Amino acid sequence: MSMRWKGGAPLRKYMNDDIEEVICNCCGKIIKAEHGIVKEGVFMAEIKWGYFSKKDGEVHSFDICEACYDKMTESFLVPIEQKPMREFL
Repeated sequence: MSMRWKGGAPLRKYMNDDIEEVICNCCGKIIKAEHGIVKEGVFMAEIKWGYFSKKDGEVHSFDICEACYDKMTESFLVPIEQKPMREFL
């Protein structure tokens, strides 16, 4: 399974069901993975639009590198909630 964008290049590249790389939807940065583990911070999101939206029945997904995530969240009027994790899995 690989995801594609309008230009036809994959946004996620898989090898034997293990992810090999991810492309940031904002800046196009290639984020490498080893043995199915992404080697940098990346925000992977998926939203299933439901009733009362103009995108009813659509599923959108995107990946954003950590630098683009920081730029995006710094512009929020209401800051994001941050709390420490107790365990890393």
